[in-house]
Amino acid sequence: MLREIPQTFIKTEESHLYQRWIRDFYNGKIQVLIIKNAHEELIKSIGVLEEQDLYGKKEVPIGTDDKKEDHVWQEEDMMWHNDRAYLNSIHPFVGLYCKQADEGSSPTYFCDSITAWKKLDNELKQKVIDEGPVEFSVRNYFERSKYPHDFRSEVYKRAFLMKSRSKQNIYRNDKFGEYVFFSPAYAGTDYYDELNKIFDDEENIHIHNWSVGDLVIWNNMTVSHKRDHTPSHVKRRLMRYAFHKD
Repeated sequence: MLREIPQTFIKTEESHLYQRWIRDFYNGKIQVLIIKNAHEELIKSIGVLEEQDLYGKKEVPIGTDDKKEDHVWQEEDMMWHNDRAYLNSIHPFVGLYCKQADEGSSPTYFCDSITAWKKLDNELKQKVIDEGPVEFSVRNYFERSKYPHDFRSEVYKRAFLMKSRSKQNIYRNDKFGEYVFFSPAYAGTDYYDELNKIFDDEENIHIHNWSVGDLVIWNNMTVSHKRDHTPSHVKRRLMRYAFHKD
């Protein structure tokens, strides 16, 4: 039986009022919560931080002044994806905190995968359902684009590629409702081109332009995201988090 949930894709609130929306966020009524004028430690009061790939950190810089630090490159486009969709232990919720976003910084784009599923034609829906589990892997990303992250060694890179794969259903029907768990960076499917068209529909997309102090958290199952590249001379400093409900 399908579960109908009254949903809001995006909700924006000031940091001193955000708590009124946390229950709705965790139960799927709000998919993306934008908290304005937040302090950097606020995320720790929202959920329990999880270790993230590649190196098990709970806080991962995106863009950095210290090039020796493990970080995600800002100079490369990031494909549409769901964080860690290539493993069975997918992060349920993720977030980004903005420390600096100079003029010329890329926004982050969010796709409403619940609405996207509703708008697919019935024939394609049935094909995706019938296809069942397909491979999600980091190797697919490497074949489609430039991966925006350094590896400490070639040995580690090979090991990471070997273990970073799983079988996932693109069609989902769970406590968050019906949605398309399509992560073009990682997913292998016979219907890749057809599904990729959901990102051409502007009604499915929210574009967030960053301001210092923005904390954006979202449901990593029902929301895909991406960004464009930011030139190296432009300071775009974000911190990435993954978390679950306490």
